[in-house]
Amino acid sequence: MVRFEVDAIVAPDAVDTLDVGEEDYTASSQTLRVHKTGGLPYGTVDAEIKTRATHRRLVLKDVMPQLWFSQTERLLVGYHRDGVFGEVWENDVEATGEMEKWEQRHRKDLRRLVALLRIIVDAVEKVGGRAELVSSGRKNLKVRKVEGSDLVPADVKAALEK
Repeated sequence: MVRFEVDAIVAPDAVDTLDVGEEDYTASSQTLRVHKTGGLPYGTVDAEIKTRATHRRLVLKDVMPQLWFSQTERLLVGYHRDGVFGEVWENDVEATGEMEKWEQRHRKDLRRLVALLRIIVDAVEKVGGRAELVSSGRKNLKVRKVEGSDLVPADVKAALEK
């Protein structure tokens, strides 16, 4: 399973025409008004949002691995000058064929990744299905059985809770 967060959802038609009310939330002395609008219409797609200074153009090949692994079809890039956005570029990498081209160009590497993942899954199953991967160098990856019911080590959990 690959997990990722979605930056935006792009719909073929405007969603904001479906008004379902407003709510006010007060925190300390400030009030935030949330205007709720309808749900996701049929045909929505996930979108990745990137921002760049106008003089630093985004190179599509630099973000294609992220788009491919998350199967995100749309890329939205906002270009700004001194923090003021003036240009937004949208690319539907699925419709333009960029997604398929990237996959074709990287087919050999993707097959190697699948083979590696199969090896890892088999090794984890051999130790009972609860394990962590530990790297002690560039070419050294160990599968270590995890004991107990908590997958996050206590010292890591304590550091995160501070």
